Amino acid sequence: MGYNQVQAAFGPGATEQDPSNPAVGRTIDRLRTELPAASLIGGAVAENHDLQRDAGLYISGAPVWVCPDGVVVSRIEDEHMGMTATARPVEGTLRHEVDVNGRHIIVTDEPSRLGGTDAGPAPHELMPAMLAACVSTMITMYANARGLELDDLRVDVVYDPEPTPRLVEVVVHLPAGLSHDQVERLRRIANTCPVKRALEAGFTFDQKIVVDGVRYAGAGVRR
Repeated sequence: MGYNQVQAAFGPGATEQDPSNPAVGRTIDRLRTELPAASLIGGAVAENHDLQRDAGLYISGAPVWVCPDGVVVSRIEDEHMGMTATARPVEGTLRHEVDVNGRHIIVTDEPSRLGGTDAGPAPHELMPAMLAACVSTMITMYANARGLELDDLRVDVVYDPEPTPRLVEVVVHLPAGLSHDQVERLRRIANTCPVKRALEAGFTFDQKIVVDGVRYAGAGVRR
């Protein structure tokens, strides 16, 4: 199945589809029966966009994720486009307003024992928060696409910043009534969380200092 076939299935210029929409769900089910077996990358989500394009699974800027038992059309932005955040202190306090991708503002602060006013989570506290939200989101997207009722879904993350490597415990709480097969599939979906995979892959940091619009190169040299 090629790109044009997927385009035709969802409509020209489609940028995102909601798998919980019955009409979209029926189209997804039809596409699933036509997908080549090679598109099931190791029985997991085909998250790499190059792999998706090779498998003909790309919809005008919105990746199609191939799950072990179906297709989920993701609303997540193209990871290759990069994500941005800009933090600014508020009136000389430890409170910061953080602009996220030019679309949202979140507030961070420090607890009073560290000189803050506790008006928001500390920056370090956002790490377990983003992981918990990401895992829960992945499970919810999958559940919505498959018609699973997960009203009591909860994801707990405990982050210990002291040891090296850091220790992160993720506990997914699922409601009763699910089959063994459903629980296993949800466990595998939880492991596809992009935040988890990013943390596992590690990072390379490129930090620059800019003074009055001019990049500072160190040792008193400016360029």
